[in-house]
Amino acid sequence: MYIFKGDEYFETLQWDHDRYDRNEADAGVEIKFTLIGNLDQNRALNHLQKNLGLWGCNWLTFRHGSWIVDLSLFKAEFGEQLEAMRDEAEALKSVPHYMGFIAPSNLTAAELSGTLKVVPAVDHFITAGTVKHTTISFIIIDEQLMENKPKRIFLSHKSEDKPLVRGYRNMLRTLGFDPWMDEHDLRAGDKLHRGIAQGFQDSCAAIFFLTENYVDERYLATEIDYAMQQHYEKNDRFRIITLVFAKTATVPQLLQQFVYKFPKTDFEALSEIIKALPIGLGDPFWK
Repeated sequence: MYIFKGDEYFETLQWDHDRYDRNEADAGVEIKFTLIGNLDQNRALNHLQKNLGLWGCNWLTFRHGSWIVDLSLFKAEFGEQLEAMRDEAEALKSVPHYMGFIAPSNLTAAELSGTLKVVPAVDHFITAGTVKHTTISFIIIDEQLMENKPKRIFLSHKSEDKPLVRGYRNMLRTLGFDPWMDEHDLRAGDKLHRGIAQGFQDSCAAIFFLTENYVDERYLATEIDYAMQQHYEKNDRFRIITLVFAKTATVPQLLQQFVYKFPKTDFEALSEIIKALPIGLGDPFWK
């Protein structure tokens, strides 16, 4: 929570939670500006907009009719404080009835990247019996961050199978996903391992295209290791999908612990991918 009173600027950060309902899910982080005076919504938001630069809040802007939080700048300024609060909250889990406090369960500083549209909530309260204040609140929740991220899917394959994989990349892009493929996402001069590791970190799934060409060589073994790491870190938010396109293909040992499929057609393979992904497709709409 960020509190502004007159010319004074107090920086604090707190998790938004319900102190009276221990079953309430983690609601994330609340950013709150407190202004002296009983201001209506338009006046309060105009005042906030005019003073953001003066208050040094470069991570929050108002443009094209929307309030935007630059999550990377937000993390740079408050990420350490955010993680410190998580550590404190973890300690409180052993005291479940402490003020009904709900320890943060999902949101971490590592998830703060890119930009996010936020909607302000304007409210009022009275202190010292007569002094009226106006609050402007923005809440960032884990679900918003997940929806805001590109729907990246890592496509693991051998170079000889690029014609096959390009077709799936195009189909996934048409469906609204953002597939990661080395020939499109690695630039000249990039360090190979670092680029691949970042590709896995940004993705919600890895698809392994196994053909007779897929031999568990050094780079392929590394990709499997990266996939396993994301599986352990993200749990149900990262899926490992293995498609076997040839009877002579060998499924690497680490991938054998996951169910793998033998699609007979591209349609069947695409259907298996969609069913296995941790995120679903949206409702159809008129273009």
